[in-house]
Amino acid sequence: MENLPDYIQKINNNNTAQNYLKGEWEFKGEFNHNLDSLLMQKGGSAIKKTPFGNTILKDLGLEILKKEKLGQGKNTDILTVSFSATDYIGHQYGPHASEIKDTYIRLDKDIGKLLKTINSKVGFENAVVFITADHGVVSEPHELLERNIPAGYFDGSLMKTELLSHLIITYGEGDWIKNYSNNHLFLNHDLIEEKNISLEEIQRNCAQFFLKYEWVKNSYTATQLHENEYSNSFHSLVQRGFNQKRSGDVIVSLQTGWLSSYWSNGGTTHGSSYSYDTHVPLIFWGGSIPQGKTDRKVNIRDIAPTISTILGTAYPNGCTGNPLPEVTQ
Repeated sequence: MENLPDYIQKINNNNTAQNYLKGEWEFKGEFNHNLDSLLMQKGGSAIKKTPFGNTILKDLGLEILKKEKLGQGKNTDILTVSFSATDYIGHQYGPHASEIKDTYIRLDKDIGKLLKTINSKVGFENAVVFITADHGVVSEPHELLERNIPAGYFDGSLMKTELLSHLIITYGEGDWIKNYSNNHLFLNHDLIEEKNISLEEIQRNCAQFFLKYEWVKNSYTATQLHENEYSNSFHSLVQRGFNQKRSGDVIVSLQTGWLSSYWSNGGTTHGSSYSYDTHVPLIFWGGSIPQGKTDRKVNIRDIAPTISTILGTAYPNGCTGNPLPEVTQ
């Protein structure tokens, strides 16, 4: 497809987001955000940090169902919708804020309208819907500390500065560090080669240095992650997130409840191997799906083979999961 369909272009040309950013976003007197002011300050992109960022996607989904006549032909149609306003709002306000609670209440209604339309247009017995999330989130560290739960904020720039001093003392003057971001340390490979230093040895040195900080749980070298096979679920998750061509020379995993000082003024993030970041719901709905539930651990990579089994198609060529028997049998 070289161009978007006319009805999509029409929606884009009508500055649709502005129509949702009017009046107040409020919830039972707990907060009040002026949407007109937000629109003036940030423009139409501000909608992504309001629950109406989900509503606009719901409305677009309904329009696609109508215009494309999805599910009304002889071939299987697939509609995917990523409701990302919850992510933006959760990052900004944290998982316990009234803003995120209100957002989920509104999202529940938006999803309900989509399901109602699918049922009326296609029929419950002819549809399969799955809902999940790409990650969870950690509570804001300052809230955890108020409850006497170990947590805190760390200064990544301090770690970088102190490590550089350590490397200069050990190996001599030089710009040894290219970057430290997202808990990945990138070393200056050209300088390491020029000084005829073992890359593996300096990686180990840096990994050991990081362990002195109270907020560091584990540190891994790129060599370790490339050459070893971890069976422990925590370590294996770190390994699965490692890309030999793109990841750092040393990867740090934090203690529970710790975040970069970037978040110290409010908000939170994700990215660890802990259950608060990796445990998310997975719901299947449709006429062919048996009623039931399970508390056993499943993986997001199991979704694709499950859908393939339902459709009677081959698994995707990059598939590594297994179909969920609770859904397919």
